[in-house]
Amino acid sequence: MRVLVLGGAGEMGRIAATEAASYEFVERVTVADIKYGAALAIAQTIGPRAEAAYCDVTDFSALRHLMAAHDVVLNTVGPFYRFGLPILQAAIAAGRNYADICDDWEPTLQMLDMNAAARSNGVTAIIGIGASPGVTNLLAMTAASSLDRVDEILTGWSIDIDEETYPESEGQSGSCDVPNAANVHWLQQLTGKIRQQQGGKLQDVPPLQHRNIQYPGLGAMSVWTVGHPEAVTLPRMFPGLVSCANVMIGEDKDFRELRSLAKLVNTGILSLERAARYLEEDSSRPRPISNAAIPFRPQLFAWAKGIHDGRKIIAGAHLRTLPSGSMGGATSIPLALTLPFFAAGFNGRSGVFTPEEILEPAAFLEELSHRCTDPLGNRASLVVHAREYLKL
Repeated sequence: MRVLVLGGAGEMGRIAATEAASYEFVERVTVADIKYGAALAIAQTIGPRAEAAYCDVTDFSALRHLMAAHDVVLNTVGPFYRFGLPILQAAIAAGRNYADICDDWEPTLQMLDMNAAARSNGVTAIIGIGASPGVTNLLAMTAASSLDRVDEILTGWSIDIDEETYPESEGQSGSCDVPNAANVHWLQQLTGKIRQQQGGKLQDVPPLQHRNIQYPGLGAMSVWTVGHPEAVTLPRMFPGLVSCANVMIGEDKDFRELRSLAKLVNTGILSLERAARYLEEDSSRPRPISNAAIPFRPQLFAWAKGIHDGRKIIAGAHLRTLPSGSMGGATSIPLALTLPFFAAGFNGRSGVFTPEEILEPAAFLEELSHRCTDPLGNRASLVVHAREYLKL
């Protein structure tokens, strides 16, 4: 297999390329980026199976030509609301299989509309196979498997996860004069309106809505909504779903500050870019040290509510730990983990799919567990799956 990693000089691309080169069936990994020097350095670090290529993803003709020399395209170039759809279109035109870490719900819907074109060209494309979306989608399927009827699904992540390596959406430029693309993306999904399943249908609603849920085995948990693909793709698997949202967990005071910042953007006082720069400046300030015990919060999780054996029930599924201990590994390694599944052929299925539509959760999470160890270096069961019946 010949693998092309777009955005290979970025944090996400570097990890994905390194993981891809570890598979015996992978003959060559091309680290492609507009920053050729950085791509070359990463390829040399990976070893003899890797090579570098200059790639400007806005040059459709050159991009398609580069893709045609490979079997599978792994795309880490963001923001996906700008680059997701055209890069997928190039892969379909080149007739090459494709996977990405798209974390914007708007292009996710546009890319799903490319299903017929992908099928006609024999292309299998998986969009949003990172940490969130990606692992969270499969955790949602795991949690929902406990229920006879699923009424509500939440997928979520903690804002306290390794903030330095969180950027799932990486642009082609690494200039320090522009704000981090991940923060711009995050604020975009915290402002204006977001789409999620509500009242049995997809609706555009304000983000940063707060609620408390009961999480099996952990007790009360405070969550805040954010725009993300899971909220618009999981209802495709559960036609009777009443509500579905993506949420964040962390300190409530942090979310109140985010809500104030979002209000400044919504009223036009701050631009998204300036607000993102403020987030970066704020995160660099020292935080006061508290002696208070910090309750355990799952880093990536899913929660479902419904009926089992005629009784109301809630179920949760979360990871015990993340690959390499960071969101960088949790995002990029699942992307590269699609390669063995591409090699197996998906039983000839082609089209554009979300992770929950084409990946078997238990098999994929089992593969992911081989990249995860506890703090003592021991491999254990990766997923914690618990459920509780609700009192009448």
